[in-house]
Amino acid sequence: MYWKYIKNIIVVLGGMASIVTIIAFVWSIHLNQEKKIKVECHTERMLSFGTKVDSLTVLYKGKKIDDVWKIRIDLNNIGMQSIIGCGSSSAFLNDRLIINIDNNFQIISYSVNKNDFGAKYNQSDNSFAISFKKWKPNEKLQMEVLLSPIKNKEYPLVSINERDIIGADVVFRNLDLAKIEDSSNNLDWLNNLKLNFPSFLFKIAKYVGLFFFSVFCIAPIYYIFDYIKGRLQYSRWKKKNWKRFLKELENSQIPINERQQYKYKPYDVPQEYHLQFTNIPKSPDSFGMLIWMIVFSALIFCPFVVYAFFAWYNL
Repeated sequence: MYWKYIKNIIVVLGGMASIVTIIAFVWSIHLNQEKKIKVECHTERMLSFGTKVDSLTVLYKGKKIDDVWKIRIDLNNIGMQSIIGCGSSSAFLNDRLIINIDNNFQIISYSVNKNDFGAKYNQSDNSFAISFKKWKPNEKLQMEVLLSPIKNKEYPLVSINERDIIGADVVFRNLDLAKIEDSSNNLDWLNNLKLNFPSFLFKIAKYVGLFFFSVFCIAPIYYIFDYIKGRLQYSRWKKKNWKRFLKELENSQIPINERQQYKYKPYDVPQEYHLQFTNIPKSPDSFGMLIWMIVFSALIFCPFVVYAFFAWYNL
């Protein structure tokens, strides 16, 4: 009796594995078409003169500056397709990727540390226009920009207008190196995964989680339905065959001292006596068995439900 339900659970889990495999295969086709840009901005304060130091003065264009910030901007093609930067197939409006620096800061200087795809860059006030012909997967552009605050502001921000990007997805992050917290207290590890893995994987994980939750909700309904079905079948059998069964029981070769128990549980008649009866019913499940299977399935699928909620709200 227990094995019956265990087999049902195995069938359900096997079906789930098959569906997940199909989803992964379908989305792998999408992977081959994905274009994705990762933009990371690492910001740190290089110099800060909170108190007056008579022996040290920093000037920029004849003006004294009190703070110097450095921003390292990393741009990486983390997709599986090359990104076209000009012409009719360009992924950008006006054939340029625009990076904007906080207007509360002024750019002191900038340098390019790495340029894998021959990008050209032009500075205009507090923005950089980056243009190129073709950006292949895993190719990178790295810039370092020195800033000084114009107004009192603690932290310079870098931004891009994603509406200017029409042919690729963008993952963007500003990171203050002085304010990094222990990743165990937040979901930085998840953000790192999102930055370094294709987005389609997280879409799969999200909908697989939803599927697991659906199975968890359906499993108890299935067991209840199966329980009610078994009880109804037994009731119909008893209404139709009960009198005939009692007569056949009295005329059977079953020992007299054992017959009484089969009046209450006709489905327990041993297999070797079945040919002496017209019809032996199937054993209906007890209510205790129903509760046990619901609890058992809940214990099995509970981790999947926790995963489902986590995936739905965080992926």
